[in-house]
Amino acid sequence: ENEKEKENEKEKEEEIEKKGIKIVFKDPQPDLIEEGVYLGDYMMANNHAWLKKNNVTHILTVAAFRPLYPELFTYKVINVDDKDHENLLDRFDEANDFIRAVLEGKKKEGEQKRGEGKEEEDEMRGNGNILIHCRHGKSRSATVTCAFLMHKYGLCAEDALKRVQQRRAVCPNNGFRRQLKEYEKKLRGEEGEEGEEGKGGAEGDGEVGGKAREDGEGEEAEGETAA
Repeated sequence: ENEKEKENEKEKEEEIEKKGIKIVFKDPQPDLIEEGVYLGDYMMANNHAWLKKNNVTHILTVAAFRPLYPELFTYKVINVDDKDHENLLDRFDEANDFIRAVLEGKKKEGEQKRGEGKEEEDEMRGNGNILIHCRHGKSRSATVTCAFLMHKYGLCAEDALKRVQQRRAVCPNNGFRRQLKEYEKKLRGEEGEEGEEGKGGAEGDGEVGGKAREDGEGEEAEGETAA
């Protein structure tokens, strides 16, 4: 019986191992989330041939990995673990700035080359791409990608996640999902503050006008007294 149990356990371990291998290699290629933005894993971030073939110039690492080709690509490393308690929320803005700078440079280069003929435009189209990755490209880097889409398009957390999931099978941990919700509130708050500033300016003008009217009333009163 003990031998049978050991054999069964071994079979289960082998089955789990096989499933694990399938999960790891099911989606090895990075996925194009939108023009210029790839989401992938650590293996492909170290695949020099793939990076060059897809004209990746910048790599955003959302994990504790050292850049492998610092002389060939521009890196930004956000060192966080894939844990619920990790604070990724405070790093969204700097990640967005890095991604946006790459895409804006890509757009400017496209505008410069657009008048040089179709051949040059086609060659340019792949330049200035960015790869966002963590270990598996499923949680940390997916969360940062969602935050970028939320900021760029004004999406809510749920819609941003759905958009990414249409391109790649991702599953941010529960803590990161909550932080995306918090980021959604923050972005909505900023929009509200901009609206309140405009509204506040109008109210402020009214207050100044009201004060002027009071001063005017005082002058009239003084005039009546003098008369």
